[in-house]
Amino acid sequence: DLYFRLNVVTLRIPPLRERRGDIPMLFGHFLGKAAERFGRPVGKVNAAVSDYLQSHDWPGNVRELAHFADRVALGLGPDDEAGASPALPGPAAALPERVGQ
Repeated sequence: DLYFRLNVVTLRIPPLRERRGDIPMLFGHFLGKAAERFGRPVGKVNAAVSDYLQSHDWPGNVRELAHFADRVALGLGPDDEAGASPALPGPAAALPERVGQ
């Protein structure tokens, strides 16, 4: 009974990959918050980061975008462009099967 009382309105929020136009605005918001939290300057986002923002599928949605903004903010120097220092995420490196001592 409680479920049916709470299930009055259903909101469908499309994933980021279906609303790419929102990504730059959301990234700017998260980058500003991250820079403030870490006490870092916010510069202009470079072309590599902009391209990555539009080409990535964002399977983790907004949370993944926020974490990426944190990484970009932490990689900034005082005179750097946003995204000049941090490496863009790539394919995960495989760990060795066995580690010797």
